[in-house]
Amino acid sequence: MRKTLALALVLTMVLGFAGTAFAAPLGGKGEVAGPAFSDIAGHQAEAEVTLMAALGIMNGDTGIGGKVRPNDGITRAEFAKMIVGGLGKTSTATGLMGLKPSFKDEIPTWAWGWVNAAFFMGLMKGDDKGVFHPADNINYAEAVTVLVRAVRGHEAQLPAGLWPYNYLFYAVDEGFTGPVDLGFPRLPAPRGDVARLLFAMMQVDQLDKDGDAIHDSAMLAERIYEGLVTAYNTTSGHLTIAGTARPLADKVYIVGASSYDGLMNLIVRAVTDAASRIGFIQVTESANVYTGVFSDLEDVNHDGTLDTLNFEDGRAIGYTGPISVTLNQDAGDDEGDLNEGDACVVSLNEAGKAVHVAASRFDISMDFIGSVTKSTGGTSPTDTHVDLAGGPHFNIPASARVTVNSLAAGRDDLAKFDVAYIATRGAHGATVVAVKAIRQVVQGTVKATGISYPGPKYNVIIEKTSGGTVNYRWNTERLGTTLPTTGTLVKLGLNEAGELYVPIGFISVTPYVLVKGFSIDGTGKMAVTVDSRGQTLTYSTTVDLHDAIGDFGLATIDGATNTITLFTPISVLSSPLFEVLSVNTAGGTMTVENLTTHAILFVSSPSVTIYKTVSGSLTYAGFAGVTVGTELTADSTHMIWVIGE
Repeated sequence: MRKTLALALVLTMVLGFAGTAFAAPLGGKGEVAGPAFSDIAGHQAEAEVTLMAALGIMNGDTGIGGKVRPNDGITRAEFAKMIVGGLGKTSTATGLMGLKPSFKDEIPTWAWGWVNAAFFMGLMKGDDKGVFHPADNINYAEAVTVLVRAVRGHEAQLPAGLWPYNYLFYAVDEGFTGPVDLGFPRLPAPRGDVARLLFAMMQVDQLDKDGDAIHDSAMLAERIYEGLVTAYNTTSGHLTIAGTARPLADKVYIVGASSYDGLMNLIVRAVTDAASRIGFIQVTESANVYTGVFSDLEDVNHDGTLDTLNFEDGRAIGYTGPISVTLNQDAGDDEGDLNEGDACVVSLNEAGKAVHVAASRFDISMDFIGSVTKSTGGTSPTDTHVDLAGGPHFNIPASARVTVNSLAAGRDDLAKFDVAYIATRGAHGATVVAVKAIRQVVQGTVKATGISYPGPKYNVIIEKTSGGTVNYRWNTERLGTTLPTTGTLVKLGLNEAGELYVPIGFISVTPYVLVKGFSIDGTGKMAVTVDSRGQTLTYSTTVDLHDAIGDFGLATIDGATNTITLFTPISVLSSPLFEVLSVNTAGGTMTVENLTTHAILFVSSPSVTIYKTVSGSLTYAGFAGVTVGTELTADSTHMIWVIGE
């Protein structure tokens, strides 16, 4: 049993990279994968370990997403499987699985084929006594030796000297070791460093019989790209790096950012699969960028040529035209295509000149979101559907850049009554690329209104419920010229300019409550204290409830004034009628039997309220107060349940 478990763990931990294809797709083209492993965030080898996961080389203890233990060692048997499979010799190892290795020590059965292949390929050998040491962690010297042997032609070029120093010196000079410190070559090589060594080895060219490099013969030759990210389009599945749009794999691992939006105007390293699709991206450094709202172009030198980008905050950036401009993720424009109000991210060179502009144009008229729904296609969630009040309908794809109150957000964070600015691309705005949502609500009483000039400009002074009195501009284009009357209680959303823009209705709620107290102050205002599912709350009320103390009921509460406007008592049977057969406390469900009719009833509504009688008084119990055999009474709708004493 234990051997079988060990075999399973090893087989999931290290896979060969012969095919070097990225992980199987889980969604649409360019889907951003989650972290490759749960224990590598911030580790010095995070990028290389993630790349090994993307290439299918390392799968961790329990698969992608679990632990990979980057600081732990890797056994010689495991390393044999990794290097043999990685060199495309899995079939060779499979054919040798039934042959017991000739080493004097015991090799695990699962590793026979891999160890045999590594030995016959000249990659790994035992010690001078014929012992392989399969369970020992491979050390730096051994790992580097195997990697030098793994790239054709290099072992023949070793300098004279004793092992392992001849291998180590050669490996460092030829780029086999990358950033890994080999100061203590006899120490076990941790998994993180093994990943870094593998990545370095995969970039080393093979040598011919004369010792000359064979151009582009490395495993990752013409598959690593570095440069500035200036655009992405997950609809077509392309990311633009260093001015060239490259296709994305179905699933992409990103280190240093969590989305394509976070990669914009950063310098990255990308690795493609055998089909030339990007499956791994690492942020290597930030570019020098400026973010602002475009105003106009200017000829500062007065030589008849426009040479400066001006922005609304007063910033002026020179350029030597033309500048490449990506507008709403469409490349191919220049500075002349920019419009006043475009939100721009400007990449600057070392001299501070603009070299590229990524612009977003919110070209759909401001409106507020009337509804936000999540549509589905098959069994998977697809786009978030947005209806603009009195306007068009949009599907917000996962690739859209979304902000709420200038903070990065997701499409599912959009909500009713947000003021939305929509940027689209393609024919007739077919694809939404960005949504800028403003979520600001003002609630209070209108103290005064007025019209000022030049204008006219319409003003509304509101005493806010949260405190303070503020003079707001009334957006007549959206709300018309009829101002609210003094004394009116209003609830309105603001647009980006801080104007009153969206009328928001007050919401009435109807919870089940237990009336606990009633009072009238010296001015005649009535108030009631209720228990709502174990929480004591106080409301003003327009209903005289002094005779309702101790009653259950359905309360209608005006959300604008926090006032109970209606109370409907609910009768609960006095004698036990039901017995609990089973209960799921965490899930909030129970199965009960009617003691009179013996009918079985499954109770699962989230609105169900359960109280218990203690010394003649009712106390909220919830599902936690119910056990098998508990006897209950209920109202006629089976929404209020009571446990007897």
